[in-house]
Amino acid sequence: MHRTDAFRKEFLVEEAIPERSTYQYRVNLRLPDGALVEPGQVTSILATLRDLASNTILNSRDDQEVKGQNGGTLTSGLFVLQFVEADTVIVGSANTVEQRVLTLDFRLVGGGRLTREVWFFIANFADVTA
Repeated sequence: MHRTDAFRKEFLVEEAIPERSTYQYRVNLRLPDGALVEPGQVTSILATLRDLASNTILNSRDDQEVKGQNGGTLTSGLFVLQFVEADTVIVGSANTVEQRVLTLDFRLVGGGRLTREVWFFIANFADVTA
C-alpha cells in the first residue's frame, strides 16, 4: 500500500533506500491555514527512528533534537533530514529488506504542533559491511 497524506508518507518496498546510504528526507511544511511554516515559528523538531519489526531505536534517534542539528535543516516551508550511515543499517541478520518508521514532531511557538510519520524500507546488500 502506498499512502501519502498531510501527516503520513509510506514508501513502497520497490523504493527502498540502500543500506548504509546517506539519504535525504524532505518534507514541505504548511500550517492548517495553508501558510508556509517559517523557522521562527518552530521551537523544536524531535525525530524518532525505529525498525518496525524489532521496535529498535536506531542511531539514538529517540526524540532527538534535529532543528538545526543532527542532520536537520529548516527553511521557509521545508524541512530536510540528512541521514547518516547509522540511520540506514540493517539490524536483522537474514533480512533482505527492513521497514523503518521516522516520526517528526514539530513544536511550534505558542504550543502548537505538527507531526509527520514516514514509513520506508532499507534494502540489504550482501557485500556491504560496517
